[in-house]
Formats: sequence, C-alpha cells, structure tokens
Amino acid sequence: MASPTPITQAKESFTFMTPDVKPDTLLEVFDQPFLVTKIDDDGSWSLVDSAKVQELQNQIEFAFLGNEEEQILAFKSLMSAVHNYPLDIKTARELIVATELADYYCSLPILSHSLYRNLLRGSSFVREIQTRSCALIETATKLRHDVLFKDCLNVEEAVKFAYNNLRDKVIDVQQQLLDHPYASTSNASLREALEKIMQEARQKTARTIPRNKTTNSNKYNLTIFPRMASTETPMLLDPITITTPGVKPDTRLMAFDQEFLVSSAALKMHYVFFRKFLDSPDKADKPTSFGSMKYSWITKLDEDKKGRLLLRSTYLLFSLTSALVYSNIFTSSMSADSVEILQSAYKRRKKVLFEQGMIYVLGPFRSPRYHKITDKRLREVTHAQYNTLLVATMRVQLELYDLCASYTYNTRGSNTRMAIKVSRPVIITLQKESISQDSVGETLDRNDKVKLVFYYRKIMESCDEKDQADLKEILVVVLRNDLQVLHNKDSYLGMASPGAKRVFKPITITTPEMRPDTRLRVFDQDFLVSSPALKMNSAFFRAFLDSPDKANKAPTNSQMKYSWTTKVDANKTGWTLVCETDLKSPDSELDESFFEGSKDWEIATFRILLLAIHLNPFVVQSPDQLQTITEHADYYRALPVFSLGLTSALHGSGQFARYFDQSNCIQMLEAAYKLRNRALYHDAMIYAVGPFDNPSYQTIQDKKLRGLAEAQFNKLCANIVKAQRLLFYVVATDINVAQEFIGHQIGMKMVKELPLSILSPEEPIYLAAYYRRILENCKANNSLYIEEGLEPLLKNEMYFKQHQIAGLKDCKDTFLCSQLSAEDLPWDVNDIDW
Repeated sequence: MASPTPITQAKESFTFMTPDVKPDTLLEVFDQPFLVTKIDDDGSWSLVDSAKVQELQNQIEFAFLGNEEEQILAFKSLMSAVHNYPLDIKTARELIVATELADYYCSLPILSHSLYRNLLRGSSFVREIQTRSCALIETATKLRHDVLFKDCLNVEEAVKFAYNNLRDKVIDVQQQLLDHPYASTSNASLREALEKIMQEARQKTARTIPRNKTTNSNKYNLTIFPRMASTETPMLLDPITITTPGVKPDTRLMAFDQEFLVSSAALKMHYVFFRKFLDSPDKADKPTSFGSMKYSWITKLDEDKKGRLLLRSTYLLFSLTSALVYSNIFTSSMSADSVEILQSAYKRRKKVLFEQGMIYVLGPFRSPRYHKITDKRLREVTHAQYNTLLVATMRVQLELYDLCASYTYNTRGSNTRMAIKVSRPVIITLQKESISQDSVGETLDRNDKVKLVFYYRKIMESCDEKDQADLKEILVVVLRNDLQVLHNKDSYLGMASPGAKRVFKPITITTPEMRPDTRLRVFDQDFLVSSPALKMNSAFFRAFLDSPDKANKAPTNSQMKYSWTTKVDANKTGWTLVCETDLKSPDSELDESFFEGSKDWEIATFRILLLAIHLNPFVVQSPDQLQTITEHADYYRALPVFSLGLTSALHGSGQFARYFDQSNCIQMLEAAYKLRNRALYHDAMIYAVGPFDNPSYQTIQDKKLRGLAEAQFNKLCANIVKAQRLLFYVVATDINVAQEFIGHQIGMKMVKELPLSILSPEEPIYLAAYYRRILENCKANNSLYIEEGLEPLLKNEMYFKQHQIAGLKDCKDTFLCSQLSAEDLPWDVNDIDW
C-alpha cells in the first residue's frame, strides 16, 4: 500500500478545559500523520491505543460508511458531559448518536445527568418529539431520563419499540398499566407483570465489558492511514480541549478527523470503558511517546462499516425507583401487594421503594401486614419498625395529656376547647361533640374503634393557629411523611439533646471503583469521599487540599490521605471545614457544642453537596434546603457542579414543588441567579412578576435582578393589552358574538356576575381569574377565535409546577405564561466556571 500523502493543512484542535487547567490527554479522530483513525472492516469505528499503530502498518484500509461529522459532534457532546460543559445538542439525531457512543463507552449516567440542563436551552427537541417519539423514547430508556421519556410517551398512546421484542412487551404492559393498574394481556397483576419483565431481561442480557470489541481488536483488519478528502489531502479539524478546573488534559482521543484533549482522571471516574482499558495490563510495556499526552487513542471502524454499536445490556422501561413517579401505576397496587413489593425492593436493594413499601406494610395501624413476610430477617426488621411506631404513638398520646393538664382555663379562650378536643375523645371513645358530625364516620370504623392516624389529623385541623404551634411539635412525629423528612428546618426532628455525644456510621460517597481517600468530619458525621472528585469540582478543595502549608503535615488518620474537621465560627452560627493539622489547641477553639444552629440540618445539606460533587443523584426537598446547599456550594466554590445536577434533582422532588410558591420566589430567584440554573430561574421569575396587582419583584434588593424582573413584567403587561384588544375587536366586528355572550361578559355584566373569590371590595379585579372565566365561556360557546387569543395568556410555562392553573385557586391573580430565552438570562450560558 502506498504511503499516505503528507499533511499540508492543519487546523486548530478542539480544546476542552477550564480555568487554570492545561490539557494532558490527546484523543485523535482520523487525520494525523502518526495517530490516525482506526476502522474495522465492517465500516464502524472506535478508539484504540495509539501504541498499536506500528503493529497495524500493513493492514487493509477501510472507509467509514456513516456520517463522520455527525459522529464527531456526538463525541464532542460526550466529552462535554463528562467535563461539566454545557451541551450543544440541537437535534434528536445528535442525541441518539451521542447516546449510542455513551452506551459503548459505558458512560450513560453522566450524559443523562447533563441532559437536564441541555434540554432546556432550545426548542428543537420539542418539534422533533412529535415526529421521532419512537426513536427518542428508546434513547430516553437507555439514558433513564424521566423527563424526556414522559414527553415522548405522551405523544402516542401505544409506543412500540422497533428493535427489541422485550421492549415491545414492556411498553405494552406500561400502556395498559396507565389505563388500569391491573390490566394486562394475561390479566396478571402489576407485580407479576414486572417480575416477568425482569426475568426476561435477565435472560436476554447483551454483551458485558469483558466482551468489549477493543479487547478482541486483533480479529479485525485495521488501518492507520488517514482518510483522504476530495482534494487528496488529509483534513485536520481544530482540537477540542475538555477538562475541569484544576485538572490538566493528559489524554488525546481522535474521533474521526476530530482531536479531543481531555482528562484521564475524568474518563476513569465516569467511564467504565476507560477505567478498564486505559491502564490495562496489555499496555504496561508499551511506551507512551505522545508528546505531552499520557494516553492517545484513535478511531477504528467496526466490521459493518456503519458504526452500529452493540448494546451494553438490555434496559428495562424504567427502574423501580424512578417508576415511583408514575403514581397511577403504583399507588393502588401498593395497598394490595405491599408485602410482595417490600420483599422485591429488599432483594433489589431499592431504597426509595423499600421505604414506601415499609410504610404500607406497617398500616393500617391496628392490623399491620408484616406477619405475611416470609423472609425471617426482613420480618424482624419490619416488626422492629412497628414497635418503634407504637412507642412513638404512646409518647405522643402522653404528651397530649400533659399539654392539656398544663393549660389553665382562664388564660386563653381556646384552652377549654383544646382540652376537650385532645383528651375527651380518647377517654370517651371519641364523643360526637368533640369532632364535627360529618367527620365522625370517617374517624370511626364500622366497629366503633378509633382510626388513630385520622384522629390525630382532626385534632391538628380543629385547633386555631396558636394551638397548632403547640401541637405541631408533638403530632408531626406521627403525621409526617418519613420519605420526605426534610421539608424545612422546623420539621426535621429526632435531634439529640444538647451536649449529648452522638455516634454516626461514616457515610461513603464516591464514584464506581474509586476508593475514598479523604475524611470530612461535619460535626458528628464522618464523610469518606474521593479527593479527585473534590479537586475536580470544588475550587476550594482544589486550592487547599495540597496547599504548601500542608506539605509536611500528615493526617491523624493514617488510612486517609486527607482529614478535615469542623471549626465553629466566632459568632456560633456558622462553621467551616479545616485541615485537622491546622486546628489549634482545643482550649483556643470553639467546641462543636457551642454551635447554635441545627447540626442535623447542616449535615444533611452538606451531604447533598457532596453527592453533587461526586455526580451522584440527589433530591432537594424544600426551598429552605436549597438555600442552605447553595450557601455551602458558594463557600466551597462548587456552584457549577451543584447547578448541573439541580434540575434533575428538582424534577425528582415532588416535595420541593409543594413548598415552592410566591412566598419564597424571590429567595429562589436569587439562588437560581447565583447557581445560573435556567429552569429554577425561569419558574422563580414567573412567580416574581405576580400577583399582577402587587408583583413580588418589587421587594428584590439586587438592582440588576429587579430590573430584569421589571422587564418581564412589562412584557406580561403587553401580552395582556394584546388580549384585551382582541376581545374589544371581536365585540366590535362580530355582531353575533357581541349580542350572545362575550359582549356582555367583557362589560359590567361579567364583572357583576363574578364571585367574591375573584373580586375584592378594596382591590381591582383579579385579571387572571377574569380571563379564565371568559375562556371557559368561549369554550362552551365554541368561540375558537377568542380561545386562540386567550389560551397563550393563560398557559402554564413552568417547569416544576405544571399543575398550577392561571386564574384559579392560588393563582387567581397570577399569570404563568412568561417565557425566558437565552438572551433574557443574566449570565453567559456557555460559562462553565463562576
């Protein structure tokens, strides 16, 4: 074979890096004189070690049959995801190809993690979901991306997977379960249907990492010669450097014509493929003569010449944990099959499903179902939980009696009522006069026995606000939902008494196959974490873990490379982590017992930040919790990585949406601005420009934010004026409409007929409710022209509170139709470090 034509034109390489970080890894895709594309005889490609190039000099050259530019863009997206760069995926095809590459290199989790932020950056996906829902739902299933999956699933009632019989069955079961929890082709129960799918999945598992094509590369004919362009000269693209702050690129990946300079530490942390093969034994005796790069991998084509990649494993429609969001599937079956579901979750080690099943198994209170559990160990655990529940209930009842005894009947008018409501129902088997006549039937069962949980709930609801303040501390122990304990700072209970020394089991947070080498002690809780992740995603730890003043100081814990502990601030309300060797004598430092805040709150919120730093999934339960975590992330310079996973976390938290409203929208707007999180900023801004008569944005202290909110409010006003002009135009031009209904309703007759919930004697009309009433009447009278004009104004554009309806209930004077483009954001969406 003739020698390749010398390279005559070189283009700048793509470089992915972050501030103060130099690339140390070279990834070459095709055209370089000594490191070139590696193509299989089937026309597909993959990256291989450049050290093998000399062994392949005399092999046959093959041409890639697919679209090289498409593959390069997809590979760029994959590298961007692992280095926390904003993705630039504009079409469904780009996402599908990137998912195939992520599947091959075993990096689906990090790509899925990054997509939550990317899918909000443009409207291209929205258009393509309508036409490519089947292909995208396969991609969403591989990525386990719940938002994309649900969007695609809503397009068609019965989506069929084209290439896998197992998925055909799964989607069929899924659609039937959406219609009825127990419906299926075989009339099997939900549990039996899922068990059958799981069994088939195990039988049809595809190839695993040991069978990877790279390990058998000697079976294929490979080439080292660069692909020729139409000008008969090899083409070189600009190198792309992708890395993280404080980490230099040390690896070159050549994907077709495109060279990527990346960090091997990030590759090993997030890619099972590279973790296994970058330092595999077969490369130990080969020199690394790649200039400043430690590793250099190039492209090879697969034998089908089309770049089709085998699936790493057979994917189910959804994991058991993420399936809990489909409440219409699981809620009804939980009551009937709670024992079976608990046992299934126990075998599969599904924490969320296990907790949900445990709650159902322990109830109803008088007839728990734990005795039906066959596994001895699980039955003992469940029985212990039931005993704990009994003890907690007895303590609550005793505290209620003590509360009634401590009240004096002449201090406050509600005390007598409270004593009756709390004590008399228990002593006299729930007398009818203690609870309203309508609720007696709900509180008593058919045997006239008290439904204890409902009884406690009625006590809480029947007391005034002052009484509730006293009762909340007692009753929340039995009324709270332990799946979502961290509603806010006040409801996180179970804290030890002051001065008591608590001992907690260390919490290990790291990435697959990486051992923890750092201990972070936050008050009484030890966190065992990975220093590479800390240095990669936190500028604080990147600067201070290996600072010069710690060069000759060894941690007291010999098993850990680093050991940091808590130091309480002088004001006793703040704290920070410091190196153990930097602490002064105990007498000169404030002890942890001096801390005046909630230690449990600080531990729980800092744990979520560590999960984000290690790119592990997490959930934020409340605005208060988000505010505290943002403060931690700001101090430890980890805002970008926390923001990266925040959108996913908020989508998975129904509790956050419950507590996120106009009362805390300014707080969330400021947090979103600091985090540069578009989804949260978008929803907070919608709330900030409402209610229309007295918008919340007027209380914003930051002048820049207040100006941006005022601009959005002005846009909303323009849309309202446009809608009102439309109504007047219809009345003026359509005599039938004017005479029949709309003409009267726009005028005083409509205002007079509005209920008091819409009108206020001291305030103007609630505009959102006013337009909502007109829209409903237009639908009833088939006035499509007015309908089309009003629906955009009353549309809900929120990401996290899609159940809200403008003009009804809490939003009777709030419009939810504001849309923010990239130009409306007060930051550069392409920034990766701030």
